[in-house]
Amino acid sequence: MSEQEESTEAEAEAEAEAEAEAEDSNSGNGTSNRRSGTKYPYYDLKQAEDFAKAVQSSGGNEVLETDLLEHLKVSSTTKSWIYGLSTAREFGLVDKKGQKAEALILLTDLGKRLLLPGDNAELMTSRSAAFLTPPLYRSLFERYKGAPVPQPEFLANLLVRKHRLLQSVSSQAAEAFIASAKFAGLVSDHDVLGGVKLKEGAEELSQEAPDEVSSSATMEVPKDFITHSFPLRKNLTVEIPLPVSLTTKDVERLKNWMDSLVFDEEEKEQEP
Repeated sequence: MSEQEESTEAEAEAEAEAEAEAEDSNSGNGTSNRRSGTKYPYYDLKQAEDFAKAVQSSGGNEVLETDLLEHLKVSSTTKSWIYGLSTAREFGLVDKKGQKAEALILLTDLGKRLLLPGDNAELMTSRSAAFLTPPLYRSLFERYKGAPVPQPEFLANLLVRKHRLLQSVSSQAAEAFIASAKFAGLVSDHDVLGGVKLKEGAEELSQEAPDEVSSSATMEVPKDFITHSFPLRKNLTVEIPLPVSLTTKDVERLKNWMDSLVFDEEEKEQEP
């Protein structure tokens, strides 16, 4: 996608977010008009899949943007179009190339797998992969994996505090994440995220996977523990379950224990 096209689309999205922020300002909360600091799917995975189906029904694997707009009976400045296209792209189901009258909306390989699966297993694997494609969703999945699905209001708070989403869109984004996880089959009957086995091949299919690959091994964490993700060094993140009632003395003991495990790279390099 060209820089000019990216700029046009970013401006349209900024206008839509500014409208939402203006509503907040009018309500007296004093929020300024600014864009979110993290990319996120505004709608859920099912709506992204419906957008991809619209592409498929309009032109097969690709369709002129003007024809798709006509098919959906919207304009290019309609908020539902701006966020619908952005969401489908975030999930890795569609892409856009060209500009103005020449602009094409096309299905990605993942989008084709999702809409034309060979069997139900491939369908669910593709949905899992689409769910893991947005970096934000992958990060949240790793944080909450094995734990109860977070309550929307608390997840919204985390999205604002840690991921720099705007307050005005945080609740919508939180609801979309939870709905997407359920649609992808990644919530167990006991309402635990990742309580079902991640479909084989989903990691490989997800198009925005980070450098590090999560281990398939799982560890049962007691309910009075919290799993903390810590970026140890480049391409290596560790997860450490710690008790909620962690004390200062506990931390000192942990530090002493970790000091005993240190691998001194400088000394090792000096060895003949």
